[in-house]
Amino acid sequence: MKIYGSFTIILLIIFADAHGGESVKIDEVELPGIPIEVTDPPKSQKNDPPKSEKNGASKKEFNEKQYLLKVQRNNEKSKEKSLEEMLEAKEIVVSPGQSQVIEISKGFLNRIVTPFESPKVITVNEIDTKIKQNVVYVATNSNTPIGLYIYEEENPAEAIPLILNPKQMPPIEVVLKYSGAGNASTSVRARRFEETSDYLDTLVNILRDVAQEKIPPGYTLVTPTALDNTMYYCNQAGLATEVGQILDGHNYRIIVLMGVNNKEVNVELNEKNCTRPGIIAISSWPNTLMGPNEPTEIYLVENKGALTSPTRKIGSERPSLIGHM
Repeated sequence: MKIYGSFTIILLIIFADAHGGESVKIDEVELPGIPIEVTDPPKSQKNDPPKSEKNGASKKEFNEKQYLLKVQRNNEKSKEKSLEEMLEAKEIVVSPGQSQVIEISKGFLNRIVTPFESPKVITVNEIDTKIKQNVVYVATNSNTPIGLYIYEEENPAEAIPLILNPKQMPPIEVVLKYSGAGNASTSVRARRFEETSDYLDTLVNILRDVAQEKIPPGYTLVTPTALDNTMYYCNQAGLATEVGQILDGHNYRIIVLMGVNNKEVNVELNEKNCTRPGIIAISSWPNTLMGPNEPTEIYLVENKGALTSPTRKIGSERPSLIGHM
């Protein structure tokens, strides 16, 4: 007999007093201060196997069932995880001219998100395609791999070759990401922005956006290198400059310098001290007149084609007449 709570103990004490103060043992555990003994009533004998053996077999069978159930649950979770992974959109880094192999669902509609603003598809294989904005939907019942090219409508020179491998699997979504900062789509948008207005208005619009802490349409923010600081700077006494950002467009590149007055007197920026071959416009914000330790941003607009144009040679600049006559 086992003890569960104080109520059972009180009953045992009363029972012990009625039997003359004999010692009591309850499952071989002696209660201190109670010299009485109570034994469990005799149980009917049955031809059952010994209790220890029966419990052992039952426990073993229970453990086997638990193990099998655990394995089954793990397999189900693994299948669910695999299905989720297949249905989850995959990002693939692509570059023009470098083929990528992609597994797609046979007989179902698959979705390819491109880095282009107006993508076009060309192929000679058996596949249905539909284009919505920058997304290409593809479907096929073919059992063989399919080759196709995806490119920006206005820039077919930069095409992405893909090999689509049809499989018996759920529909997939693939997001194509260009390697590097820029891509064909941003270059096309930058060109549209640059060529919408005339030359002077375009430069004003670019500088206005940059001064307002905006990135001009289609431009890409590029991290400068150590070499940039040797190419772009202002050679002016009292003014320390460092290249902080570069915004890359189609025809133009904007170099953002951080300028600081390191003198104890005011320094006024002279834009001529910041020019170099290829620079077509210079501006600053918020100050051209800087007090001691006062900073300002200096914007250099570079014509990307000026240095590579066969009609322009480096160093063939007209010398000023001022100071030379």
